[in-house]
Amino acid sequence: MGYNDILRKDPMELFCWLNQEFSVSVPAEIISAKDMDDAAKLLLKLTSYYSYLCSLLSYAKVLTRQVKRDCDKATYEDMIDRRDMIEAMQKNVMQQYSAISRAVTIHIENNRELRMNATGGI
Repeated sequence: MGYNDILRKDPMELFCWLNQEFSVSVPAEIISAKDMDDAAKLLLKLTSYYSYLCSLLSYAKVLTRQVKRDCDKATYEDMIDRRDMIEAMQKNVMQQYSAISRAVTIHIENNRELRMNATGGI
């Protein structure tokens, strides 16, 4: 689906589409090697989502200025809503990425500490 098709969606339809396409379930905890593998895959997916949303947001910003010049007030307000929803989803994706990244870091640090304790290290 092209940027124009996305940005022509009704604002509520766009909201639903963004949530469906770009939300992931953040794992409650990372314990096993499989959990780490799953987290790594989620981080890659979220990186891709973020990049796509950055491009879509840039396009939406340009289109918002164009709509302001060429269209009526209601059309412009809807475009502002679309732009703002994309920006909010972009921030949401970054928050999900950060949460998973922190969980991975904590898991790695806990394992490092356990290994040091098991080998008699400090």
